[in-house]
Amino acid sequence: MKNLIICLLTGAFVTAQSPALAQFKEGEKFISGSFYLNLFDNKVKDIDSQYRRYNHTIGVSMGKFKSNTMATGWGLSHSLAFQKLENFNIDPKPLQTLGFGIERFWEFYKPLNDKFALYVRPDAGLSYTLKNSFDVIDDRIARETQDNSFLLGFDISAGIAWRLAPKWVMYGSFAFSNPIYISYGFGKITHTVNPRPDGQYPQTNTRGFAYNFAPQLSSGSIGLGFRYFY
Repeated sequence: MKNLIICLLTGAFVTAQSPALAQFKEGEKFISGSFYLNLFDNKVKDIDSQYRRYNHTIGVSMGKFKSNTMATGWGLSHSLAFQKLENFNIDPKPLQTLGFGIERFWEFYKPLNDKFALYVRPDAGLSYTLKNSFDVIDDRIARETQDNSFLLGFDISAGIAWRLAPKWVMYGSFAFSNPIYISYGFGKITHTVNPRPDGQYPQTNTRGFAYNFAPQLSSGSIGLGFRYFY
């Protein structure tokens, strides 16, 4: 498996022109997107309580082929999760997660025939995420935590592209690496058990910085997606 991945990474970076095999053309533009939605509703009849949760994740990317074997583009992402509790002893903040991201990607192709091509896709991205969480002690919220994080990362993925029709291409990825990321976070912890004499809850401010530089190739998982060419 490792030898196969090494051959893929080596071959996909060979960008020699092959007009008879190339299934992409310079100037072609494409768009792709993804949407994930989850709705959860749980009712407890004995105590007439209800827990609702909603979350979604949206991703959109657009790009253009600079040559028969190389494309570039931009991607945007957004995530949201919130909850609502009715007739419970606790009342946490409705907003659980809010996130935004932007990425710049480059793709390099090695045609196999007029329908299939291997590709390697490095990308750099910047994202922001807000998370709210809480801890419960004796049916009371004892601590509320709010985290804000910024992440700058560099990823590499690889796979195969299949031109199903003039306007549609299916992508299958089966290897990726997350070699570099830098993150900075800040937030606060609110202790809600013992308020101060003025009625305010004690708070602890948090902040931190982290980084990683450890290239690690991963395989064994397969991702599928479609692109529309216009």
